[in-house]
Amino acid sequence: MGDTEYDVVSARRAGYLAVAVAGGYRPRDALRRAEPYALLGELTELPALLLPT
Repeated sequence: MGDTEYDVVSARRAGYLAVAVAGGYRPRDALRRAEPYALLGELTELPALLLPT
């Protein structure tokens, strides 16, 4: 989980699913281009991703 494309790339290279959270230092489009498993608008969306109904 991170808020930069570098966080996403690092997680993917390590073999993890990367979850990006927009609203931080980097623009949403930069996060999307890094191809995260999920791109959240804010951290409060994480429980819904982890525990879908």
